[in-house]
Amino acid sequence: MRVTRRSFLQAVSVVPALTICPPTSVAGQADESPLFTFVVDADPHTSMDRAGELTGREKFRRILKKVQELPARPDFMLILGDVHGQPLREILTDVDFDLPIHVVFGNSDDAPGRKILRGMFPGDFADADSYAFTHKRCKFIGLCNAIPGDHVGHLSSEFYRGLEQCSWLESQLAEGQERCSHTFVFGHIPLPPQLKEANYYLAVNDQRFLRQLVLKYQPTALLFGHLHRLETFSIERTRVISVHGSNWTNILVPPPYDPIGFNLVRVYRKRFAVEFIPMAIS
Repeated sequence: MRVTRRSFLQAVSVVPALTICPPTSVAGQADESPLFTFVVDADPHTSMDRAGELTGREKFRRILKKVQELPARPDFMLILGDVHGQPLREILTDVDFDLPIHVVFGNSDDAPGRKILRGMFPGDFADADSYAFTHKRCKFIGLCNAIPGDHVGHLSSEFYRGLEQCSWLESQLAEGQERCSHTFVFGHIPLPPQLKEANYYLAVNDQRFLRQLVLKYQPTALLFGHLHRLETFSIERTRVISVHGSNWTNILVPPPYDPIGFNLVRVYRKRFAVEFIPMAIS
């Protein structure tokens, strides 16, 4: 199933959830209960404000409040980069938010901000800037693929802690294929639908390498931010989803423009479903 930006917006205005599943799986019955749910937020840019809108801090505070008000409590929250460490630390100190959070770095997260985030989440950033964890027999792999100030993504850089991310990533994908029900990879800068050299995507040789790994190990999904708009496609059984931004939308593409917000992911035995939850900006 190919979902365009326009069809996605039409879908969320009519039905409560967009179901995304591998081509070989069955969508499931209406009474099937998810194994668990988790939240995906991207590009909160908590220190950046836009004229005539709520501040970046206030937008993110409202997202946290909305997450807390969801009918069923999610198990955790992923933040897909461009976080900004100091304001995030201040926000989480002030609000009552008790869900576990896992972050990856974006190109707008500078060296001091990354140091703060490593200190906030030492269980993830133990000795490298990429990490993995397992939750209810599902593997989650957090990539570091963004260098400060560079809109093109890279899987390897002397700027990252842990210089063997590529071999580590393959070992994690192999373990997920062998032992886990689902494997989700999440990072900041995405793959494009077709190989191309362009800003806002991984460097083209990194694209080739990651695509080869996806074809070999067939993870359930790759989740990215950075585009501030929805873009989704498949690599055989694997779904690749770049999600909406939660501070502003990308106006570099033709309208209609995507709203801002976050996503709730429901994980089932053989599939997963994504529900977009829009947020007001003013």
